[in-house]
Amino acid sequence: MIAIPPLARSAYSIVSVILVALAYRAAHGQPGSSESSGSPPPPHIVVSEAYIRFVDRVTLAFQRPGVIAHLPIREGDTVTADALVAKLNDAVARADLEIAKAEAATDIQVRVAQKEAETAQAEYQAVLNANKLTPGTFPEPDVLRLRLEAQRTELLVELKEHEYRIAQLTRDQAEAELTTYAVHAPFAALVTRTLKSAGEAVTQGEAVAELVSTRRVRVDGYIDLADAWRVRPGDRVEVRIAAEQGLSLARQPISGKLRFVDVSVQTLRSVIRVWAEVDNEDGSLRDGLTAEMTIFPKSQPKPGASHVGQDPGPAAAVSASGM
Repeated sequence: MIAIPPLARSAYSIVSVILVALAYRAAHGQPGSSESSGSPPPPHIVVSEAYIRFVDRVTLAFQRPGVIAHLPIREGDTVTADALVAKLNDAVARADLEIAKAEAATDIQVRVAQKEAETAQAEYQAVLNANKLTPGTFPEPDVLRLRLEAQRTELLVELKEHEYRIAQLTRDQAEAELTTYAVHAPFAALVTRTLKSAGEAVTQGEAVAELVSTRRVRVDGYIDLADAWRVRPGDRVEVRIAAEQGLSLARQPISGKLRFVDVSVQTLRSVIRVWAEVDNEDGSLRDGLTAEMTIFPKSQPKPGASHVGQDPGPAAAVSASGM
């Protein structure tokens, strides 16, 4: 075996380190570039492919079966909050409500029962007084009968008071049931679809119309796992519509707020889902458009900090080579 002088071994080690460093630089760029581990991440995060969705979209349905009597909307109409969208035939329900209101409107049966109780109690007390002045004036069976009658009429008052309370609850129930015969808009919106017509029968939960509010949109996208620690709900975002869609607002950034950062990781791509909310008062943003979203984290990285996904750098590469 040929012995290698110490000076030659030292030169061989230096050449090996230089070769590893050059190989790392060729693969990862110059150490001074933004891709190097020595440089902090940029102050913003760009989501190059994001999708716009409307926040408020609802499909309306009836809470009960019936026949549609009134459908005042058409596709393309705008409705205000709580506006009538559709109504079932409610003639029977309205009649039931009027009966319930009449029964709950007066407590006359309670007052009649109270008078009967007062009369029975007075008769019983008169018999007791007579027997007290002249014992034996009224035989014991008559006294017992009058006492039981007084007790019965007292219970009758309680019964009529209970029935009066039930009548009020029945009225309230009839009023609540009547509201299930109509469907109202939960917010100001545009009617995008009508699925039924007047005269058609519907089942409980069957869709009647679809409404969309264009005032708010959400912008969905994904960020790298390495950037997840930097973003928080409430961070400012700017959204730009993709220029290839030919819209005049493509170059105009639209500001909004980050509302959601997922707690789960898409393992195949090592990304995390996020979405922001943006005002759309003029209705220029449409569902399905693609956009670029820039997130401006409130918490910026500290110099020298180590984070998930950070490149280990050439020193680690040399160490891993066994030198």
